[in-house]
Amino acid sequence: MRKMVSLFVAGTLIGLAHEVLAIPDAKKSPPKTAETKKSLDATSKKAIKKLREVSFEQTLIEAYKRSPEWAVAIAHKKVADEGLAQAYSRLYPSINGQISFSGSRGDQRVHPAAGPSETEPSSDGSSVSVALNQNLFDGFATTNGILAAEHSILAARSELIDTEQKFFRGVLMAYLGVWEARQRLEIAKKLEENLAYDLRAAQKKFDVGTGTRPEVAAAEAQHADALYRRTAAQAALETALAQFEAVARIKPPEGQIVLPPFPKELPTSEEELKRLAQRWSPALQTARERALVARFSESKERGALLPHVDLSLSAAKSIEKNIDRLDPSRADTNRDTDSTMYRANVTVSVPILANESQRGTTYSASRRANQEALAAELAYQKASLDIMAECIHIWTSFRAAQAQLQQSELFIRSAEIAVEGARQSAQQGLKSQTDVLFFEGKLLESRNSAVEAQKSFILMAYRMLELVGKLTASGLRLAVPQYCVEQNEEFARAPIPFVLE
Repeated sequence: MRKMVSLFVAGTLIGLAHEVLAIPDAKKSPPKTAETKKSLDATSKKAIKKLREVSFEQTLIEAYKRSPEWAVAIAHKKVADEGLAQAYSRLYPSINGQISFSGSRGDQRVHPAAGPSETEPSSDGSSVSVALNQNLFDGFATTNGILAAEHSILAARSELIDTEQKFFRGVLMAYLGVWEARQRLEIAKKLEENLAYDLRAAQKKFDVGTGTRPEVAAAEAQHADALYRRTAAQAALETALAQFEAVARIKPPEGQIVLPPFPKELPTSEEELKRLAQRWSPALQTARERALVARFSESKERGALLPHVDLSLSAAKSIEKNIDRLDPSRADTNRDTDSTMYRANVTVSVPILANESQRGTTYSASRRANQEALAAELAYQKASLDIMAECIHIWTSFRAAQAQLQQSELFIRSAEIAVEGARQSAQQGLKSQTDVLFFEGKLLESRNSAVEAQKSFILMAYRMLELVGKLTASGLRLAVPQYCVEQNEEFARAPIPFVLE
């Protein structure tokens, strides 16, 4: 319960720190006129409108709709489904039909003692045959091939989820990169305004004789450094916008963007994260299914060394007509032949001694499948260890960012108080302008650390979702049409061989 409360407090502090970073420091800025305030109010309203229009969910939806990677992943999944169709096709018999027509013409002259005899025999024939061949037993090669194909489909499903999650992770990191760059640019602009105010104050004190020339030089140096920081922050923002467009395939959101919402249903402990990742991690599921595919493929190859039983059925009907064109009344020449034949054959073949060519394929294929199964099993074990190490890294990084986030508001508040106190003391002559500049630097560090903590906290939270297989369109509950993997798989299990898409 304490961990859940801690997560809630951390999520609340994100909003508080975001407000602290977004609110300009009125005490550090020069007084504004009424027109300036009116202009700022209008700008503020426009910013709020843009803030409401741009959301992380909308960004994910638009990027998902335009993602070429997702279309390619679906095409690869359909390619894998065809392996399932080919495996199931071994269960079905092969049926072949044949139709033939024949005809002949002749001229025959015989000269017996009784007198000459002349005939012109001709014959026309046709035949129809149908043959069915069915394998009854092939050393369990068909059964193991189907099991290998089924697990290959499960591996393809996990790869599809993994591809989807990697895409969303890329969009998330690009989105956070734009948010961070804009936050740092705003911080740099505020620092530039504050240091410009401090520079004017130092120059004014020097003009009236209460300040020193080194204080003015230090203020000028700090102001120049602030100008450089703002320029660098602007360049970093342009880079982040370009990276976002390259990853998401959409234009970057305009104006200020909000942080992604804190995900729900996160694991509450490192042990729970490991348990869920062990069960639902797409990368681990893929490695597990690939190991099973390799094991069944090995059994399939060994089936070639076992006896095979095949059944063949055939039926044939032939019709032949013989006619003597010179004497159609002759019974010995003019006759019709009609025959029908049925045949059933069961063949049992037992491999006793393989020849040289078979030894190079059958036994070698079996040995190769055995090594592939061993390699796949070792890859699965390595993937399991990698996932557990990733769980530890992400959980500890999440807790570290949570602790940093809980302290960031206090750091910013204390730095602001220190700056204001140093400024008032400098006005009374108790502190120099250099002390004010020192505390301004501390405030800059606190605000930048708060931005980094917010980014890391949100990123690690979504990385936990990725570990348990929920960084998907369905896991994030996005309003987008989703691809149904079962539909094409069911078609592959009962293929119609003469249908082409």
